[in-house]
Amino acid sequence: MSRLTSVSATAIAALIVLSACGDEEASVETASTNASTETTASTDTAEPTQDSESIAPASYECTDPLAGNPTEVLTYDLLVCTTLTLADSEGYATTSTVSGSGTSTLRVNTDPFTVEVTYPDGVTIIATETNAWVNEGDGVWQEGDATSDNYLVAQATQVLPTYRNAHNPAITTAQIPEGTTYTVEGTEVIDGVEYTILKGVFEDSGYTSEVTMWVGSDYHQLKSTTTSSSDGADPLTVETAYTEWDVAQDIEIPE
Repeated sequence: MSRLTSVSATAIAALIVLSACGDEEASVETASTNASTETTASTDTAEPTQDSESIAPASYECTDPLAGNPTEVLTYDLLVCTTLTLADSEGYATTSTVSGSGTSTLRVNTDPFTVEVTYPDGVTIIATETNAWVNEGDGVWQEGDATSDNYLVAQATQVLPTYRNAHNPAITTAQIPEGTTYTVEGTEVIDGVEYTILKGVFEDSGYTSEVTMWVGSDYHQLKSTTTSSSDGADPLTVETAYTEWDVAQDIEIPE
């Protein structure tokens, strides 16, 4: 597969898989539109418009919007809770399947914060607080360099801030339109745990995204499905599942 597989997967995994906020359609639109010029929404997200280190998650509080069997919940309230839960975990692993592009895997360890992403085309990126490396599928690790002419080498430097931003409610809730809601569709028991099924439909600039996610009482997202579409374009579907939750990930740092 082409390098664009890795590009699209980075943007979609970071912005839809982990955030699941009210502006997914804009994220998908950016990734799709910019892919031809080899820039992505993940790069935009990683720009230091807000310093994820300077905004303490402790300043946000989960209001437990699923309590009392509501029929709908505000996206902002829901996202604060899921983001805080994500940030409080020791680590996690996910799979993300994008229609027509295959499956990517993600592993995140939260202390020390380390990310490993493997894309369908065999590209792997590992990033720590201080360094990043990319393996283009040939077994050779190259150190990330934001000034490199090699797009993947440059892009590797954006992976860690992109995923770290997904742990900060100040960032994940920053662009949610006021009044945006998710509808409660019901519940489902999976592996002995009851999850609430939530669905949201969001429209912006001709794009429509339908998001369905399964959220536990502790606001852990078990899985989600996002389908985005626009006139004249084939729908794009992303299916994501957490394969490990609140488990420290042993990510081997390249020498």
